[in-house]
Amino acid sequence: MQAATPCRGRADAMAERYEPRPKYHTSVARPSFFVLCLAYTLLTQEQPHLVPDPDRLRAAVESGDLAAVDAVMEPLDRAAARLLTMDARRWWDRVHPRLDAYADQVDNDAPQAVTWQEAEALDERDRLVRQWRQTWTPCRNWNGYWDPPGTIWHAPKGWLDRHLTALHGGHPPGTQLRLTDGRPVSTYACRWGESGPPLAYRVRAPVVLPAPAGMVPSACRGGPR
Repeated sequence: MQAATPCRGRADAMAERYEPRPKYHTSVARPSFFVLCLAYTLLTQEQPHLVPDPDRLRAAVESGDLAAVDAVMEPLDRAAARLLTMDARRWWDRVHPRLDAYADQVDNDAPQAVTWQEAEALDERDRLVRQWRQTWTPCRNWNGYWDPPGTIWHAPKGWLDRHLTALHGGHPPGTQLRLTDGRPVSTYACRWGESGPPLAYRVRAPVVLPAPAGMVPSACRGGPR
């Protein structure tokens, strides 16, 4: 079961669940699943207790119950949801530098694998770091034009918020709400604790653009006389 395989398998399964591949065109956001994969990899290395217990994970997989797998993987999902962000300032000030620092650490690290599983994990980690570096480096596309660097870095945070609110309640991104003073807002990110529903939300108010001079809303126009 792909959803039970840290870290690429879990990231790819989350992307497939919440950003499924379209039949006839390429998804813009889905390729950014590697950002989630890199976040999982960083977190499991820095916080080994987030690595799912092998016996519990095996039992969940053998049961064929996706909900049981999600329950075992939830601490890692929550940690990734706390690390990643939908806020541009936080991304550039905190999250991007942290992932960059992790990539530097990997580049300067040369551990010796003892088992084939460790060797595979190290190879996967190195591939992720190379992809991270390439993502932020301008390159020419097959038409000969320069593609700008970057990826849809905020997409994985949205997948995790939708996933965790589906499990524990709360308001997923895009929910329309009203503040206590009556102002309409919509949620676009959740703040997560160690368990339970969201602790708080990031919200945005609708933007009302003024009509260009000389234009009259259609509802206000007079009909034929």
